[in-house]
Amino acid sequence: MNKTLVLPEDDEATANTASNVIQLPTRITDIEFANIENSRNLIIEKKKEYCDEVLEYSLEHFFNCLDGFGIKFDNNRMNAKQLVMLEEICQAILYQYYGIEHPFQNIAEELISVVDDEPIEEGVDEDE
Repeated sequence: MNKTLVLPEDDEATANTASNVIQLPTRITDIEFANIENSRNLIIEKKKEYCDEVLEYSLEHFFNCLDGFGIKFDNNRMNAKQLVMLEEICQAILYQYYGIEHPFQNIAEELISVVDDEPIEEGVDEDE
């Protein structure tokens, strides 16, 4: 059921014409719902693209920094699987920041346990 809103006009003769009547929907249609889902999926894809760009930029600087310290990755010293793992971990962190699921988020939860939840104070040596 639609409600009709008639806009006020100076000329009463044109007040009931179709050009000034707005139909307001009373429920979301399947098409509108599909558009909402499509919009939500598009937003997620754009967030992923942004995260991937940030990741590419950050890893480039990370490896340039290592190179500056004399750590160079070549075929003899590079393990491609570890580099892929590093990239996926970083991607999982960025995705989690934006509320996007990534398989490595679950892996971290399963593999790593925190024994002491108290934060370490800066400048305090734990051995003392």
